[in-house]
Amino acid sequence: MPSLESIVGQAGFAVAGTDGVEAGGGDGLLLKDPSAAIRLVPARPLAPGLYDVEVAFGPGPWADVAFDFEYGDAGSGQLRTAPLAYGGRGRYRSVCHVPDCLAAIVVRPNAAGERLAIERFRVTRLGWLARLKLLGGRAFELLRRDPRALLAALRR
Repeated sequence: MPSLESIVGQAGFAVAGTDGVEAGGGDGLLLKDPSAAIRLVPARPLAPGLYDVEVAFGPGPWADVAFDFEYGDAGSGQLRTAPLAYGGRGRYRSVCHVPDCLAAIVVRPNAAGERLAIERFRVTRLGWLARLKLLGGRAFELLRRDPRALLAALRR
């Protein structure tokens, strides 16, 4: 299995720090503390916009992982929890709005004593066509459920 550094490196990120985590050799990372965290920073700043974020963990109890997005300067930036949808079997994926320049993604596994291995990590900015398709699909769904709500949303 590839190392954490190589997996997040393929997505253009680097491991900037770990808290409550111990290197576990080839088996992944050992989570020593319930509040363990892994801080991943982008190699180059990520501009504001819509991003498709996908994270897949190896075997283990990964149904309660928190993802915090950090904006602004490193260490003094603002943290905001990102609602990544749990897809089962340790897989998370969502389209997230990044309102400001992204400084880091902080992963909080909430599983002390377990070995953590990340199998897939991907952060992709959505182009204008994908954004249009996403917004068009949501508008169509809203129109189907409640046409007056769509008109109200368009006025905002």
